[in-house]
Amino acid sequence: DDYWPTFNRTNVTLVAEGGVSKVCEKGVVTGDGGVYNVDVLVYATGFDAFSGGFKGFEVKGPDGERLVEHWADGPKTLFG
Repeated sequence: DDYWPTFNRTNVTLVAEGGVSKVCEKGVVTGDGGVYNVDVLVYATGFDAFSGGFKGFEVKGPDGERLVEHWADGPKTLFG
C-alpha cells in the first residue's frame, strides 16, 4: 500500500491546519500565509462532493462565479 508513505515524500506537503485560503496562478496560499507552488492540486472533499462537500467552502472561478451557482442545475463534467 503506497497511501501512507506518500505523505513522507519530499515533494508532498499535506495542508490540513488552517487549510487553503486561496488558489493563485502558481499555487496555493494557506491560512497561515504559507505559499506553495504546485503542479497538481488535489481537493479531498469526501464522498459528498456534488451535493454537499463544496457547500462547506467557497470555490470561485476567475470571473467570480461560485461553483455551487455554476452547478445549480447539477454538476457538469468533461464526459457527462
